Amino acid sequence: VIEKKIPDATLIPFTINFEKVLEAETYPLELLGENKVKESLLRVFRASQRLNNMGRIYVEFAEPVSVSK
Repeated sequence: VIEKKIPDATLIPFTINFEKVLEAETYPLELLGENKVKESLLRVFRASQRLNNMGRIYVEFAEPVSVSK
C-alpha cells in the first residue's frame, strides 16, 4: 500500500448568506407552534430555483486554519 502524505493543508472557512430568507414563509408558523416543514430533496430543488430572487448574496471568509500536526 502506498501512503501519500502531505506536509500540511489549509482550510478556509466561509459562509454564504442571502439577503432574503428561504424559510420566511414557514418560520412564523413554527413560532406559533405548527410543525416544522420536513426537508426533502424535492424541497431543496424547489428552493434552488428561487435563489435568483433572494436579493444580494454575501460571501464571507474567515481566517485560514492549518491542519498540520
